[in-house]
Amino acid sequence: MKLQIICILGFLLYSFNSLFGQTNQYVCKDYLSDTLSVVILPFTTARNPFATKFKPAIRPKIDYCLIEELLTKAIHTIYKDHLLSKRTMWIEEIMTSYKKLLIFATDNNAQSFVWINCLCKTQGDYWRSHIPLIFDGGPCYFNLKLNLTTREYFDFSINSQG
Repeated sequence: MKLQIICILGFLLYSFNSLFGQTNQYVCKDYLSDTLSVVILPFTTARNPFATKFKPAIRPKIDYCLIEELLTKAIHTIYKDHLLSKRTMWIEEIMTSYKKLLIFATDNNAQSFVWINCLCKTQGDYWRSHIPLIFDGGPCYFNLKLNLTTREYFDFSINSQG
């Protein structure tokens, strides 16, 4: 009888935690492993978005799931005023159809960073080896930096609307 009560209480506690608990566990969908839409550019690329206090990340440990999680959270935060259903739909579209350029860097404190440039339209393969210069375009083109060590984003920039 005691075993049954313990099992029932354990099940109830687990169910209650699942329904009402804050799990904050991100489920990686592995969007960034698509080499057709994601490219890693060298730190020396012209128009490098990192300031002089940064240096190239030598053989960066690339945790695509962490980058995906932080990118998704940043987009959710930036567009928090939009309806959740539309925001979720738009995030799914960004993750599946936008091209993404990544540049990795470190700072003097050995913190890891990545700059992500998202493009909804590209012409040819120029974007695969260079950072395209974009004029206007609105939310079709945006970029941000992620601090992979502290798990924060900064410098979120959306191209101006035409």
